[in-house]
Amino acid sequence: MNEGRKILRPGITRFATHFVAFESLCRAKANIIQMWTSRAYVNTDFSRQPLARRVPQIVLGKDFWNRAERIIDLLEHVVLVLKLVDGDSKPTMGFVYDAMDRAKVQRKVWDLL
Repeated sequence: MNEGRKILRPGITRFATHFVAFESLCRAKANIIQMWTSRAYVNTDFSRQPLARRVPQIVLGKDFWNRAERIIDLLEHVVLVLKLVDGDSKPTMGFVYDAMDRAKVQRKVWDLL
């Protein structure tokens, strides 16, 4: 259903678990949308409950996925810098500062959009 990939990959890093999980959910967007629109779900008693009706409204909306993609684009560079700093081999400070500058530039690009 998800091209053989797990939706969540816990333990990949100790500081970016939420980012990795969120990124995995965004990659599974089509399958998640399919899940909430499937007959198997729509025909359940649970889907008719008031609270259960709100979830598909959120997940099926463009705004949710646009914001999710923006969050990933903004945080991806920060996570890369954190992985670089957290790695076994310690990079030179110049390398770290360069990665931080690239993350800042990416954020400024998004601010212009």
